[in-house]
Amino acid sequence: MNRRIERRLLIILTFGFFCSFILVIHNSLQVPETSLDSSEFKQLNDKLNKFENSLIQERQELEDLQLEVDRKFALHPHAQIKKNLDLPLKPWLEPIPIVVFACNRPVALREHLRKLISFRKDINQFPIIVSQDCDNTQIKSVVVEFGENVQYIKHISSETARIKVPKEHRQFAVYYKISRHYKLALGHIFDKMGYSSVIITEDDLTVAPDFFDYFLATRPLLEVDKTLFCVSAWNDNGVPEFIDQTANELLYRSDFFAGLGWMMTRDFWQEIGPKWPPGFWDDFIREPAQRKNRSCIRPELSRTGMTEFGQKGASGGLFFNRHLKRIFLNQRPTNFNQLDLSYLLKQKYDSSFLTKVYSIKNAS
Repeated sequence: MNRRIERRLLIILTFGFFCSFILVIHNSLQVPETSLDSSEFKQLNDKLNKFENSLIQERQELEDLQLEVDRKFALHPHAQIKKNLDLPLKPWLEPIPIVVFACNRPVALREHLRKLISFRKDINQFPIIVSQDCDNTQIKSVVVEFGENVQYIKHISSETARIKVPKEHRQFAVYYKISRHYKLALGHIFDKMGYSSVIITEDDLTVAPDFFDYFLATRPLLEVDKTLFCVSAWNDNGVPEFIDQTANELLYRSDFFAGLGWMMTRDFWQEIGPKWPPGFWDDFIREPAQRKNRSCIRPELSRTGMTEFGQKGASGGLFFNRHLKRIFLNQRPTNFNQLDLSYLLKQKYDSSFLTKVYSIKNAS
């Protein structure tokens, strides 16, 4: 678009110089004095003046248009990527809380917290916060066992709040309770506690040894690349036969939101929080209206895994035995903070991806 504007301006300016040259030649010609007052010359002079004014106006419009193009391009996510494309990703220094969603599974929560704390290197960098919306008193007792290592938030339960569920969705009431819980917890983390990002886990998950390193290293990507909206620790296709179990450093951009251990920013919350759905929050995030052609980062080897407690979750064991429990959990720690992850920025990633795709030989 910039080149079209430049060509158009060049043509107009060239034509203007040509007309000015004709006018100068005309004025220098030896013509009868009477011709200076002739109607033909007056008409020509008026036309030249009119053209000159038109040229000035056209040039001003082109300059205004160029400014508008530059302004809009500067606001576009791709412009921000280009601006940061060759700059090293700065280490993330702000704290990133881990919010653990819990309800009524104290044994599962205890195991999950033990695993998190065993791999956490810095309590200030990664504060752990348990969020509960059920009235099971054992959950708080489990949190108390961990002392200052874990914080606790208790919301008014869905039963006490008597949430409304559409008649046609009565069998899915648990998904409305979960969606409400997410809204309350995320609102508390971002709006009340003021954090800039959060890692979301649930009590039926386990984590890999490099779980924290993975999220700390990928957090800067969400800051500089606005074509990303989340980082997930889960690979939905991460069963052993579909992955390279040696590729523990390999990360991808994905158009699918997987969840099950994921990170989001306050900016994204401010965007989707006001229209948060009463139920089925994960399907809501996957909708085009929310995703807006943005992607998530996800690993080749999952950094979260599903424990046996997942059989008794909201889905009632659905899909658990055949798939969820078979997802391969990475066990070889990777220091992601020592890696250059700028290849995941959209322009670099797309260019590399297309090169790989078009270099593949035809199968038939």
